[in-house]
Amino acid sequence: MSESGDHQALAELLVERAGALARQGRLATVEAWLRVLPSEAVGRSAWLAYWFGQCESARHPSAGRAHLERAYALFKAQDDAAGMYLAWAGYADTFFYVWNRFEPLDGWMSELQELRRRHPEFRAGSSRRA
Repeated sequence: MSESGDHQALAELLVERAGALARQGRLATVEAWLRVLPSEAVGRSAWLAYWFGQCESARHPSAGRAHLERAYALFKAQDDAAGMYLAWAGYADTFFYVWNRFEPLDGWMSELQELRRRHPEFRAGSSRRA
């Protein structure tokens, strides 16, 4: 698929399969697929940005933060509660692995309060992509 340049089809397949691949411990496969896509496409898609952030965070936790922040903003613009919760949690998780500066979490705690106010329940099954 990537040889033919059909990036849209690859992106759709990736969004559909990334959760299952991640549960199987195959984030390296997800990352390899993501790296075939143009970086602009990854930056415009909430789910692609989320998965890129997850892949980056697996190797270097703080490196994935920017992608997870971008994913959160895109999910927020779409009012995708499941995506917002997942991106927020992915971002917050990085601080458990890089135990040094916690100031960046201050704004995220306020964001979580707002998210919980707007969407009080997170339904894991509400997103087929994670």
